[in-house]
Amino acid sequence: MKRTEPGHINVNGQQTIELVGKSSHGYANLYKMACTQCGHEYNANGCDIHIRKCPKCQKGKPSSQ
Repeated sequence: MKRTEPGHINVNGQQTIELVGKSSHGYANLYKMACTQCGHEYNANGCDIHIRKCPKCQKGKPSSQ
């Protein structure tokens, strides 16, 4: 399963939910993510999905725009 496919879970327990659109920078796709540990939802650039950590319970980066 590709990391951008809905349902993919990375090594930090962050699950890809859906494509949201383009990032505010315009060069990357933006995806809705959800933490499998606390349920927090946030956005991440597609190129960051494999390393993202939850901003709420894992001290990860804030949601991408």
